Amino acid sequence: MTPHGEVRWTTYSVFQGEERWKSEGIQVGGPGAARGVMGNWFEKDYDTHGPAGPTAFWKVSSVCLSLRDGFQGIARP
Repeated sequence: MTPHGEVRWTTYSVFQGEERWKSEGIQVGGPGAARGVMGNWFEKDYDTHGPAGPTAFWKVSSVCLSLRDGFQGIARP
């Protein structure tokens, strides 16, 4: 949670067994909202000259699905 009561999300994308990219975003609509998260992605060790871009994700289901081999995701609300 931010000082303004917004839900902040940090996610990491893993490539070849190591954290490679990081995303920072805010949950649109606040706690309990189902509108999704909007933010930015960048290399995990942020570099002002490195790649970066917009990101968005949203809940599709409450069912936990198995992930394909070689891909892992870590979500930290």
